[in-house]
Amino acid sequence: MKNITKTLFLILLNLFIISCDNNDDNESILNTLKSNNGLSFNENLEKWNELKIENGNSYTYKIRRSSVFGHTQTTTLVIQNDKVIARSFESYKPDLDSDDFNLILIETYDENESNLGENTNGAELKLIEDYYNDCSSEYLIVTTNNKIITFSTSDSGIITSCGYRDKRCADDCFIGYTISDFEWNKQ
Repeated sequence: MKNITKTLFLILLNLFIISCDNNDDNESILNTLKSNNGLSFNENLEKWNELKIENGNSYTYKIRRSSVFGHTQTTTLVIQNDKVIARSFESYKPDLDSDDFNLILIETYDENESNLGENTNGAELKLIEDYYNDCSSEYLIVTTNNKIITFSTSDSGIITSCGYRDKRCADDCFIGYTISDFEWNKQ
């Protein structure tokens, strides 16, 4: 029984040490990985917090997803006073009978506060800081062996893309998100 207890203790101790090492590695990544504007993840997050103080907690943005095979989705989210108040969604597929690369609308919806979250398709109901959190806790921590990590921001420091793709994958490999058309909403 002593050996089992001792072995269990050593296993738990090693897991704790590995966990601490990973946290240090994660913090190092957040301080050293630079976006296209030359700032680290943490510096961009700090800029985002400053921008919210300057401009308020109300804004609109889009999450876009697309496939190399032509299918596209766009979700528009409206945030007012740090709360999602509206979401709209459009999904298109390529018109395979057209030579002009036309798209056919296959689904659309608009949600407001009374039915927000009712639909299952489209981006989740998130604030921009939720995307910063997802970026640091889910996407930037992947092991870089065979992975290409993406972290992009606007010139002002607002996150625009975060994720990764496997180097060995050819089509539709990006795991993460892309934010576009960000605008502050004046109240």
